[in-house]
Amino acid sequence: WGNYHRKCNHYVKQYESGIIIDCQSSDCALSKAHRHSQRLSRGCSCPKTYEENRRVLNLIQDWCDSCRRAAWATLDRE
Repeated sequence: WGNYHRKCNHYVKQYESGIIIDCQSSDCALSKAHRHSQRLSRGCSCPKTYEENRRVLNLIQDWCDSCRRAAWATLDRE
């Protein structure tokens, strides 16, 4: 769960909800429906990444902190 910044279209994660949802896909190595058995899973090339269920807590009408820092870094200092 986190904040969404409209000017730069970035989602900034604040914390994790702890809710785990199984995608039930045979191509996902983290799913219970994974097609390879435990014995054959060493050479498995299926993706091992969680898909994040994003929930926007705050809609902010400004730049996120990293975009703001990057913009300041591009300015010439005299």
